[in-house]
Amino acid sequence: AERQRGITEFAAENRRLVSIMAEGLDERARALAQAEARLSHARTVAKLAAELATVRREADQQAVIVNELRHSVRRASSRFSRAKAAAGRGDGEAAAGHCVGTAGGGGGEPG
Repeated sequence: AERQRGITEFAAENRRLVSIMAEGLDERARALAQAEARLSHARTVAKLAAELATVRREADQQAVIVNELRHSVRRASSRFSRAKAAAGRGDGEAAAGHCVGTAGGGGGEPG
């Protein structure tokens, strides 16, 4: 009977230790899973940060191109406006010059 009680106590202590060890292993597994999730998240964030930097560089380059195009359009528009204004002031003179140039037969289209 004493021996049986010792075996029973030993088995109970064994089960208690196994339970404690299993809890410790579960806790370690959870900690490892969390660490792996953190590493994965850090890798993803680093990858996205690199992509964002690339996109920002490309956007900056596109902004420079757009600004150059805007300036070109403004310059061309300004030149066009000046040319149109000059043509408006000189319309009568241009028409007279055309008539004079063609009156002698030398300034018209080839016939």
